[in-house]
Amino acid sequence: MRRSPLRNAPGSLLRQGLVPGLLLLAGNLGTATAQVPAAYTGKAWHDTVQTVPGILQPENYDEGATGMTWFDTGPHIGAYTARNSGVDLDPVHAGDPTVPGSTVKAVPGNVYWGWLENNEWLKMTVDVKTAGTYAIHAMVGTAMDNTSFKVDALQGSDSVSSGTLVLPFTGSCPVECYHYWFFAKDLGQIKLKAGIQVIRLQIVKSGYNIEYVELQMAGTSGLRGPVRAGTYATGASKTPGNFFDAAGRKNFRSPVTGPHGIRPAYTSGLVHK
Repeated sequence: MRRSPLRNAPGSLLRQGLVPGLLLLAGNLGTATAQVPAAYTGKAWHDTVQTVPGILQPENYDEGATGMTWFDTGPHIGAYTARNSGVDLDPVHAGDPTVPGSTVKAVPGNVYWGWLENNEWLKMTVDVKTAGTYAIHAMVGTAMDNTSFKVDALQGSDSVSSGTLVLPFTGSCPVECYHYWFFAKDLGQIKLKAGIQVIRLQIVKSGYNIEYVELQMAGTSGLRGPVRAGTYATGASKTPGNFFDAAGRKNFRSPVTGPHGIRPAYTSGLVHK
């Protein structure tokens, strides 16, 4: 039997806040779950909502017009052209080094958000699986001191912000500093409701590239890198070469012990180190 779209399930009209009467009732009761702002017309890229806890990838910002789902101060720059807008995206360069001690290594071909200017931003529809306080981490290449960004959860009168998150700077780089990558951990925290909602990543002070932001429940180790859940090929040995992500892509950012700091699970999904 087909389920009614009014059920309070992820992606449903009720969860998205698109049924005004029901939303008013929920508001009177005190909403425990998040709501997408009523005036928001953005749409998840390829209808795929990003999930929290997990990785927020800038190149997967929502589809929609400038001023609604993204804001950029100039024309498009960068070799990544899958998104036809003014957002500046480029693949991580082959041979880009990683700062010694970083728990995650730079992966050539992964897409980063670059050529940043103050107050540029991206919005993305996400599904927060569990309400709580989340620690914020990011994969970045910084070129100066006191660069920063912030994370906002846009929920109307219940909107919350991480406040300004200041990025560390190594002070010297073997290559252009924008391409000297490191995983900046525990930059700050944000308290999120469960459910479908809109997250905005906003540049406060530019001077860096950012490949992704990771949100993990505060006090947990997190995945420490861009690893996707998946399974091993049926009957195959439990090695990275036999790992497939949920979309069937072989060895996609496979869970190799070492650079990503985790070990593979021998059933579907991943486990923490």
